[in-house]
Amino acid sequence: MYYGDNKNGPHMHRRNALAISAEKPNLVLQCGDLVNRGYVYSQWERLFFTPAAPLISRVALYPSLGNHEENADHYFKYLSLPGNESYYSFDYGNAHFVVLDSASSKMDEGSEQWNWLIADLKNSKATWKFVSFHHPPFTSGGNYYSSKRLEIKSILPRLFDKYGVDVAFHGHDHDYERTVPIVSQGGTRPVTYIVNGNGGTPLRYVGRREWTAYAERVFGYTLARINGLRLELEAKTVDGRVIDRLVIDKGDSTADRKYVESALKFESIKDPIAAIDLAEEAEDLAEEAEEKNDKVLAAKALEMFSKALELDPTFAEALVEMGKLNRVLGKEELAVQQFQKAMEMLPVYPDSYEEMTDVYLQRGDFENALEMARRWAKVEPDQVAPEEAMASIREKQGQPELAILHLMRALEILPSDSGVHEDLAGLYVKLGRLAEARSHYRQAIQWMDAENTQSIQAVLAKIEALD
Repeated sequence: MYYGDNKNGPHMHRRNALAISAEKPNLVLQCGDLVNRGYVYSQWERLFFTPAAPLISRVALYPSLGNHEENADHYFKYLSLPGNESYYSFDYGNAHFVVLDSASSKMDEGSEQWNWLIADLKNSKATWKFVSFHHPPFTSGGNYYSSKRLEIKSILPRLFDKYGVDVAFHGHDHDYERTVPIVSQGGTRPVTYIVNGNGGTPLRYVGRREWTAYAERVFGYTLARINGLRLELEAKTVDGRVIDRLVIDKGDSTADRKYVESALKFESIKDPIAAIDLAEEAEDLAEEAEEKNDKVLAAKALEMFSKALELDPTFAEALVEMGKLNRVLGKEELAVQQFQKAMEMLPVYPDSYEEMTDVYLQRGDFENALEMARRWAKVEPDQVAPEEAMASIREKQGQPELAILHLMRALEILPSDSGVHEDLAGLYVKLGRLAEARSHYRQAIQWMDAENTQSIQAVLAKIEALD
């Protein structure tokens, strides 16, 4: 079984752990981001060990380091893994499993991990070879426009198909996606790449690229059944619905030849490298402009995003960033046009709806703000932000009871959101419902990081004021 990215969703993580456990797997791999901040001691119990208990008390779990583990000592103290624990391999049956570290260890050509990987794959005579690591080289989600993805893509795929890797699993993007088989020139066999970052943390949008065989924004896991020369992959939702299936049968020469011949040529894939580099530089500049309230820097960032969009006309995310910067520069009508165009280009991208909700709210146009927030909620049904926005609108309309309903809906989506609990408590105070206010203030504290003492003390002071 394979799943990952459960960091901020302990309740959904527990549901997923129960579903995976019910499948009675022999072993489980996890793609990283076990917790939100690896160095925060309290998160390991609340976000990982407690929700994962139904699974890890019965089945061996082999994780990989994600960026949110932050290479913290807690990861290495709590987990007992093969090799140097950052990257390692093991055999089970006629399968060889390799777990890499794409977050904290160098993997470029000539690095210690690179040399280890080549030797490990060369030495394995297993029928099936699987590789697991956090950052995907092929994704149609938000990390498509990422220099980290390009870096991984330039390093690993040619090694994988040269040394007989069959399937590579990843996370980082919070969705499910399977590629068509991909093979480079000179590769011995194509590789199928699976993004499985849908293990519990709130999901993100996913689109389609030339390599996409199947993609869906849904919580779940992937099951791999091996019977000799036959591999069956099934992607399931947390409720057990099969959404995707692939069979690779090396014992059936006709079917296997068809699978191999269907492969996408690695060299044919053209990434918008210049647009990605420019957009990442513009993003850093936009953050600096916001911190300094510097309109000159904002204008420069806007120009860079505009150039990135010229280089890649499908880059809807860059168009939204342009709209945000135009709002900062006082060009709201132009910003609105850009948000609306981005919605047409990429309807699943939530930032367009979020920005338009805020535009209407700032204008005092509550009805249109609510309508846009509802559209936002349809695009992001697993995120609390649209419900929080609707609660804010209702509160401004003088309808606190309706605001409470939206925040309660947000807690149905993510019961561990301390900010929502605190907002609810504040509304209950205004309504004089002090018992309910105390309850939600205490739940807010329960889900805050124990290390965040200043925030906890502030909430405790509010409870004392009520008492």
